[in-house]
Amino acid sequence: MNCAVHMEAEATGYCRNCGKALCTQCTRKIRGAMYCEPCLSAMVAQPTAPAAPAGTNPWLAFDWDGSLGWGSATESM
Repeated sequence: MNCAVHMEAEATGYCRNCGKALCTQCTRKIRGAMYCEPCLSAMVAQPTAPAAPAGTNPWLAFDWDGSLGWGSATESM
């Protein structure tokens, strides 16, 4: 099979995301996986959730009953 972009070049693998046949010139290897340039660009452009600061756990603010702080959500103050 030949590369989807360079028809004269032999494909050496396939994009992990879209399955397009890739030659050595088109292959982008990330952590052992092969991607085509358009798929890699799309993945890099996607926003990710911000990481919590080191040493914090946002779930520690909730009690087991799901309320914020102490006591249940139905208790009066």
